[in-house]
Amino acid sequence: MTYEEKKKALECYGRLKIRCADLEENIARLRSERERITPRFCDTPGGGGFTNRLQALTERLFELEETLERKQIEAIEAICKAQDAVNFLEDEDERNILGYYYILGHSPEETAEHYHISESTFYRILRSGIEHTRFYCQNGEKADKVDSE
Repeated sequence: MTYEEKKKALECYGRLKIRCADLEENIARLRSERERITPRFCDTPGGGGFTNRLQALTERLFELEETLERKQIEAIEAICKAQDAVNFLEDEDERNILGYYYILGHSPEETAEHYHISESTFYRILRSGIEHTRFYCQNGEKADKVDSE
């Protein structure tokens, strides 16, 4: 897997995670709306203008649930690729920091706080991990230390 492919896998996972959260929010909203429809607004005689509303909401809810399931499967595949991009790192700190930041989706502040390091140390370790990833992708071998030029 090249550096660009690994980078795309991490970005793809991030986008899918956001999309899944949006879908879950829409599903919850539609379920709430569906539950508030009373029989007088359904397909009853004389129920003016609201016919098939419950059916339409149920169909839309079903479509969103199917989409969410597909996106969750895509997210699982993307996270597996992203995890592969991080797992080859020999340095445990780099592996942990990149995993917590990219895979679990925590902010730089949260990651630094979790590992009891400063944000500047977080960025130094992150940069080092990215450089090791780049070196590995270009040379096909692991590097203990990569000189930053």
